[in-house]
Amino acid sequence: MIDPTVSLLVALAFAALFGSAVVMKLRAPAIFAATLADYRLIPRVFVTATGALVIALEGAVALGLVLPATRATCAVMGAGLLLVYGAGIAINLIRGRREIDCGCSLRRRPIGRWMVVRNASLAAALLVCAVPIAERALGITDAVTICAGLLVLILLYAALDLLLGRKPAWEHP
Repeated sequence: MIDPTVSLLVALAFAALFGSAVVMKLRAPAIFAATLADYRLIPRVFVTATGALVIALEGAVALGLVLPATRATCAVMGAGLLLVYGAGIAINLIRGRREIDCGCSLRRRPIGRWMVVRNASLAAALLVCAVPIAERALGITDAVTICAGLLVLILLYAALDLLLGRKPAWEHP
């Protein structure tokens, strides 16, 4: 059993992650479709349908993580998506295609091994939401803890993403 504060904090953090991914894809559908096609994992004829499916699944995960009744199922779904994305990156790294865009943000960034590790780690962390929750009422202290924790997790993710996504100084021209 896990404390409901921890479960809700993790669920909201991942709802924000998946929700922001959906918004990014909807803001730039042509870029998303081109990135998806560039991975060369699905036939071009299925890129549009697969893109729509990815957006729908990410949206369902984001919404489902917020609701206690669907949280565990959506945590497993979200972890599966993260692992599929990591596998797509790994396949292209094995192919030697390191220059393709990761599709992680609106700015172009080449894929790297650290992204595979990141996605596997995020998938494992998301599965915390699939663990049964201890029965207890949430209070004002829990709300403050969740809000502060959410802010810290978002900032930590953004900082690590920025730091790990940079080329080392010795690789710059």
